[in-house]
Amino acid sequence: MSIDWIPARKITPKERGNRGIFPSHKVPSGFAGYESCLERDIILLLHHAPDVKRFQHQPKTIVYKNSKGWF
Repeated sequence: MSIDWIPARKITPKERGNRGIFPSHKVPSGFAGYESCLERDIILLLHHAPDVKRFQHQPKTIVYKNSKGWF
């Protein structure tokens, strides 16, 4: 199975909100970015789970079309 390890977008820390990066040897780039408490908690669970060998943060971009066009 081939896994594309290119993140969908770059996450940068901001003054407001809950954004940040978490260092992990299980992520190919060496860190996982998060934009919410839920994402941060999932990253922590994946990092500490002994059965998880590798993971990627925000791996996919979802493109959809509504009645006004593509987004």
